[in-house]
Amino acid sequence: MKQLLEQALTAALQRLKAHADLVGLKNVDESTFRSFVIAELMKRRPRARCQTEWHRFDLLIQCDGVNVLAEFKFYLMRQTIELDGRPGSWKGEAGTQNEAEFWACVDKLHNLKDLKDPAVHQRYLALVYERAYPLHSMYSFAKSYDALAAGHKFSTVTEVPHCMAEKLACKILEMKHCTPRA
Repeated sequence: MKQLLEQALTAALQRLKAHADLVGLKNVDESTFRSFVIAELMKRRPRARCQTEWHRFDLLIQCDGVNVLAEFKFYLMRQTIELDGRPGSWKGEAGTQNEAEFWACVDKLHNLKDLKDPAVHQRYLALVYERAYPLHSMYSFAKSYDALAAGHKFSTVTEVPHCMAEKLACKILEMKHCTPRA
């Protein structure tokens, strides 16, 4: 399943590039990307069943007798442009809040919080983030996520090769198995 997800992410990023070339990278979001991933999964496995927002998880994939949960984190900074053309405030900045939300998502997947049915076979977090950071700050997405490695909660961390690698990093974080909390 991990190989299928990696292929779908690579192809979804190709779709995202074409979309971003049309609308601008700053006008794409996690939901659009997730839709592209689902389309690529379905193209490769037409009999798969995908459900978004399944019991507070971004995506349930049921394929070849395997139940997979996938969460998505998609980090891009956007600068508002005021009506008179002046640069405005920034949205989606890297920092402690984004990191806390990221690690809460990791914990949710790792521990299967909020899930009553333990018949989930695999759990992944698809992480996409902007490599460059336009602000002078002690924070950046690269500082937060470049060094992620297998360890306590991740069995593997896989860099996904894709056509936008100069601008965006894409990783698959595979969760270690853990007994669901009662």
